[in-house]
Amino acid sequence: MKKLLIVTHISFWQKRGGDAARLFALAQYLRKFTELTVVFGGYIDPIEFPMVEQIKKGMDFVWIKGKKDQELSDYAQPFIEFLSGRQFDVCIIEHVFLSFLIPFIPRHVKLILDAHDIVTDRMESFKKMNIRIKLLTDLSAEQENAYFRKFDVVMMIKKNDYDKVSKIVGKEKTLLVPHPVSMQKSVIRTRVNTIGFIASSYPPNVYAVNWFIERVWPLIEGQGVTFNIYGDVCGGVKVESKSSVVMKGYVADQDQIYREIDIAINPVKCGAGMKIKNIEALGSGLPLVTTTHGAMGIEDGIGCSFLVADDEISFSTRILSLIDDYDTRRRMGEEAYQYALNNFSPDECFKPLLLEINKPKVLMS
Repeated sequence: MKKLLIVTHISFWQKRGGDAARLFALAQYLRKFTELTVVFGGYIDPIEFPMVEQIKKGMDFVWIKGKKDQELSDYAQPFIEFLSGRQFDVCIIEHVFLSFLIPFIPRHVKLILDAHDIVTDRMESFKKMNIRIKLLTDLSAEQENAYFRKFDVVMMIKKNDYDKVSKIVGKEKTLLVPHPVSMQKSVIRTRVNTIGFIASSYPPNVYAVNWFIERVWPLIEGQGVTFNIYGDVCGGVKVESKSSVVMKGYVADQDQIYREIDIAINPVKCGAGMKIKNIEALGSGLPLVTTTHGAMGIEDGIGCSFLVADDEISFSTRILSLIDDYDTRRRMGEEAYQYALNNFSPDECFKPLLLEINKPKVLMS
């Protein structure tokens, strides 16, 4: 088996947010087929140690200890020391922000970037929505493209991003590796009790849930349903006391969440990459209402596997139509589950990457 190194700054054991869920799934899959080592550079709160112990099974987990809010560049020297005397065939770097580590990795090691998304496209999307967020490091489109070219292979989650990056580095160096789901299929109840939104505290999620509560929920309230909000996004919710809006906070068992809700929503309006929460909702076999932006990368499922709406009237109309129609919810839930099964199983998503890992690196003279 190939000796694989994954380098990350993502606290993936908690699966809080799309990046963490992505890396967790990736590590769980690749540990079965490679000799996997994961190097984490960052801070781990002592209360997280039991979770970290759980994810160590089947892999070598190395923690380059750091303090809260430490600069990424501070991990360069500890990483160099870690590499000393160790041999790897392939190295996957999580996110373009860690590209500064490339010079320290031996030339014979195949370098793969798990880009997640195109950072500069994401920031441009935020700018249009007047959402301010600080990057881990400043990055221009030219710099990001230059980093892409330094890798042997660049992995993208979403087809739109794959097409764009392949024009920069070439199709032979670009790999489409979507995010997989392995969820339990939900039971579609005859009566809708709960609409649910699951998200991290990522600013676009906060913006989305507040827009929904302010503009859409008043058009649905009074139908005898509650709106459950799950995850760290609860900390940014602006809502007056409403018995119909329930803050559930972080729930570790995602299957439990999808058992509780009858209709999943994701009113996200900006950002980049594939919306992993949408894929998880589809994989659970629940009817989903999202936005045109949220549907990027899964457009072929619109109308049959899930519904799309972009303004408050159409969003509320889609939800109300589902509340009133059990047969449509049941049919859409089945379509959603089959769509996820056909397109987002772990093997369907990760086998192309595994094939790439097992190919030898071509060294240029």
